[in-house]
Amino acid sequence: MTTQFRHYKGGIYDLVCEATLESDLSTMIVYKAANGSIWCRPREVFFEIIEVDGKRCSALPRFEIICNLRPRQRDSGVI
Repeated sequence: MTTQFRHYKGGIYDLVCEATLESDLSTMIVYKAANGSIWCRPREVFFEIIEVDGKRCSALPRFEIICNLRPRQRDSGVI
């Protein structure tokens, strides 16, 4: 299953996985940009409500889920 998120500045990213940061055991979100670069952020930062131009936006998440694609199911019939 692929889950896609839109960054508040417009970029589209695929969720790769959640990971654990070794130094303090915090949860990190690992995600991939359209150009193939891999990024990670602390889970709390990834899902936080952000400030734009110094003003907290009551409903503007840093990343917003836009698509949750399920893999196609194979036909179990015999060909």
